Amino acid sequence: MTSMTSELAVMAALHAAMATDERVLLLGTGVATRQTALLAAFGAERVRNTPLAEAGVVGCALGAAAMGLRPVVQLQSPLRALDLLAHVPPLGPLSGGQFEFPLVLLAGAGDGLAAAIFRCIPALQVLLPGAPAEAADLLRGALGQPWPSLLLIQP
Repeated sequence: MTSMTSELAVMAALHAAMATDERVLLLGTGVATRQTALLAAFGAERVRNTPLAEAGVVGCALGAAAMGLRPVVQLQSPLRALDLLAHVPPLGPLSGGQFEFPLVLLAGAGDGLAAAIFRCIPALQVLLPGAPAEAADLLRGALGQPWPSLLLIQP
């Protein structure tokens, strides 16, 4: 029996979340190509390939989150969107509570550089699971939050 990887556990948790909440959608470079089960179950409106322009994709996801959706964005490198992500957390309070930004960013944990950098951004929840089951639990929790989260997973 093969053990489940964190990525597979997160995708299983995402599938369950998408099945119960139509506001949840997945965006990212090649996600519709790699996540064929999600594409088959939820269609191209909720599982969308994006260009490798991560700051632009995160910006679109922010707009979607502000309008009531719960986007999950799979990033190749969160550092490419650093300048935009540094401004995300204060947007909720700056709007006087009119907007929430329930955005979940998924990225590989890599060497820990992203975690060290993003931990310095106030109100951005940085999640570093130690095991596949924990990764799935953290995704489920992050989808229920009104603020942005960055989930860094091991492959």
